Amino acid sequence: MKKIPLILLFTILNSQFSIPCPAQPGSVGDAAMFHHAPASSAAAFTPSQVTGAALYLSYLDMPVDGNRYNWTNKISSSIVFTNRSSTVLTNTASGIYFPGTAGNYFQMTNSGIPTTNTLHSIWICMKPIAANHTEDCVLGYTATSGRGIYLRSGYYWLMGGDYTTFTTAFSPLTSQYDVAIAAGSPANVSTNGVFCQTSSQLITAGFTLWGIGQDADTDNNYNGYIKFILVCTNYTFTTNDIANLHTYAAGH
Repeated sequence: MKKIPLILLFTILNSQFSIPCPAQPGSVGDAAMFHHAPASSAAAFTPSQVTGAALYLSYLDMPVDGNRYNWTNKISSSIVFTNRSSTVLTNTASGIYFPGTAGNYFQMTNSGIPTTNTLHSIWICMKPIAANHTEDCVLGYTATSGRGIYLRSGYYWLMGGDYTTFTTAFSPLTSQYDVAIAAGSPANVSTNGVFCQTSSQLITAGFTLWGIGQDADTDNNYNGYIKFILVCTNYTFTTNDIANLHTYAAGH
């Protein structure tokens, strides 16, 4: 029997059977040749993505070790809130803890947020523990008592120099709430992603953050936890912003 040369035998077999070969690195069809593989899902939302974000403070930036830290703006690191506590404001899984006693607060040590002809939308995620005073300052936005966002003994929000009271109660106090104040005329106020009322008080030109947890009146001290604070300038929160912020708060 006549022998068939090996090279001829391989040619015959290869013509009878299709043997697919894997793409080699760098060849057409290889994902490695693209700079970015297709994303599996949209990028995760963060509060700093909201339009007009000028200030964003997050408790996630501080170690949970009981030490004393300043609070730095994630939008611009030049804006710092100095820890003025006489004891220690502790970071926990519930947020930064404010004991509700005089001298335990963060004070803004420089400006940097526009204050002229500016509307401000504000979002705060917090867990109040008690309303110990006539007004407990969450955010003081001038160095004068009574200008800012407060809790009252009736568990209500208020803002502005004439103490306009928001009628949505925090009950129970020990639950987590995130409150969004969308700048406008009137301003729209939402709690936990749900619209609750309007307010004639606007956070407008002249807005200057002074302190977190206390205003210039040393007996207006907030008692509870704060996780996040977001201030957006020249922008009104949309319903989509408010829904995204609430979802973020619930997941963090």
